[in-house]
Amino acid sequence: MFRRKFTFEQKKKTVLLSGLTVFVMVIALLMLSEKTYQRPLLGVTFSRIYAEQLGLNWRDAYSGMMNDLDIDHMRLPVYWDDIEPNQGQFTFDDYDWMLELAIEHDVKVTLAIGQKVPRWPECFIPDWVNHHSGDARQDDVLNMLEQVVNRYKNNPSVIRWQVENEVFLQFGHCPEPDLVFFSNEIDLVRSLDDKPISMTTSGEVEPWFHTVPFADHVGFSLYRLTWNSVFGFWMYPLQPSFYIGRMKAIEPFTDQVYVSELQGEPWFHKPVTELSIGEQHQMFSPRMLRENMRFAKRINSPMVDLWGVEWWYFMKVNGDESLWEEAQKIFNEY
Repeated sequence: MFRRKFTFEQKKKTVLLSGLTVFVMVIALLMLSEKTYQRPLLGVTFSRIYAEQLGLNWRDAYSGMMNDLDIDHMRLPVYWDDIEPNQGQFTFDDYDWMLELAIEHDVKVTLAIGQKVPRWPECFIPDWVNHHSGDARQDDVLNMLEQVVNRYKNNPSVIRWQVENEVFLQFGHCPEPDLVFFSNEIDLVRSLDDKPISMTTSGEVEPWFHTVPFADHVGFSLYRLTWNSVFGFWMYPLQPSFYIGRMKAIEPFTDQVYVSELQGEPWFHKPVTELSIGEQHQMFSPRMLRENMRFAKRINSPMVDLWGVEWWYFMKVNGDESLWEEAQKIFNEY
């Protein structure tokens, strides 16, 4: 299978870029200036699996999104256990259908591919893979990537590959991060297609410079209200200048830096099924959705994908249409 060795020179380059990035970020923060606002490519992340977890007919939710929301772009995770439930037996019917609808609505798509893609539990690895280890397990991943890229590289809606999701953030039920193997994944995708490759990172808790040696585009998450077991709900005391400075620091080394995940739903600390619709509305309101979009506007990102469209639809079909209606306004106005 397709492999390379992560060389000493590449490691040295990463360290040098890390130091240079920190230096540039400090300078950028000292020299921040307001930029003329430019309308971003505005979209969502849609998860077929999450829609099902919410008890929705996922096709109805997807069609409703396409018909009601004037989105420009969509990040679409391709779940490995969805497409290869048995080794060597691939089924792409659901993703073919979603991409056909994207073409009909002129929606551009970033396909998120790999073993770690958006939504909990983060890694979606078929059960049969657990019987493999070492090189055999890595070969399984590379074979899956090759199948997906070859199937969709000529699809007119697909404009970008996102290889893995927040690959160096140890979060979810996932294998330990492996820098050498990740570089092999990137090289394989580049050998199969010349579309840009995106790498994502946490906007608040990770450094961004580690993405530079790998990615053409860098996407970062932007969360304002989270929850943890120590403090409960916690509002990040960060201002747009924090993200602007980080963007400016790595912009010289990559083609695009953008918001890949703007919080548009609560940070659920318990299953949705244990919360009433009223409780969920209080946890994240239309006003909060609007405020988060205003916050992102001040960053002047060239693209913003909102997080939570499946939940907006869930609230809508359960009698609370306020978030869906607010989203309609946002996509019409921005």
